[in-house]
Amino acid sequence: MILRRTAAAVVLYAYGAAADECAGCTKKLFAPPCDGFSKKTDRWGNWYERHVPVPPATRAPNSSSSSATATARSRTRSSWIFSWSRRRSSSFRRVRVRLLPHLLIPRGDSAELAASPLLAFAFAAMGSAGLYEAAADMLVEAVHFSSDAREHQALIAAILPQTLRLVPAYDAATQAGDEDLARVLCRLFTEPGEQYLKIILRSPEQWALPVAGAVLRGAAHPEPDIAEITFNFWYILAEELAGSGRALDDAQRTEGRRLFAPAFTQLLDALHSLAELPAESTSWSADQHDEYKRFRYAVGDAITDVCKVLSPTVCLERTFAQLQGVLCLLYT
Repeated sequence: MILRRTAAAVVLYAYGAAADECAGCTKKLFAPPCDGFSKKTDRWGNWYERHVPVPPATRAPNSSSSSATATARSRTRSSWIFSWSRRRSSSFRRVRVRLLPHLLIPRGDSAELAASPLLAFAFAAMGSAGLYEAAADMLVEAVHFSSDAREHQALIAAILPQTLRLVPAYDAATQAGDEDLARVLCRLFTEPGEQYLKIILRSPEQWALPVAGAVLRGAAHPEPDIAEITFNFWYILAEELAGSGRALDDAQRTEGRRLFAPAFTQLLDALHSLAELPAESTSWSADQHDEYKRFRYAVGDAITDVCKVLSPTVCLERTFAQLQGVLCLLYT
């Protein structure tokens, strides 16, 4: 009972801290699909919705009778922008990327979008220093748009493989110390993991494990605000494997916990490192200490999610072994 109350206090504190973060979020707090705490990526996602009003001419039609007209207009606009900016300088290409989210949702056939040059251009733009942030915004919008597998199978099948092909780019960005690119790529791995989780769990070895491996790279990043982007993914995955999720039956859950145990073990090691107080903390201001305290509560919640999958005993034994190793280094 004491442990449960302590955990509840931790969660409530984290929810309160997250409510401050979600100021300006276009979704209502504590109402699906955004509960403030779980959607920390709102500070990166839906940037256009918060900052750039969508022109009325490009908004989705309200009636089914106008859907064909809207689709034709969207196709015409996208084709024109693509060909026009192709002939212009790099500055016009930036304009193209910043206009694309307004052409995406929820207009047109997702299968047509999957086969269009827009999606290929967005993934190609992830390799451009001047375009990758706007391209990631577009791709995240496409992921949210295609979260329903019954309607958007073609688009999901186009997004997932190309997203996983960006893993080497993340590794290169991490080695080069490019936190901005690493942050954007981490977000791009995490969003499909969250939105498509129930879909990819049907093929764990083909899709779920590779996606979890990509997200795990972000969780192991030494920068707290990058690692924290991944926490909601692990919460949702743990719920499906050992909590209140309903995507899997009992046999599939048991097999899923076996398959994902190595990923959650690596996640536990990464969380231990994130929870350690940095050496430079002695020079931190009061605000920095408060922010780190909030972050450690979030880390604690993520460790709780790991315990659901691996069991508390396994987590405690591994933590104890790591502490013994640290003590041996200190006193030898």
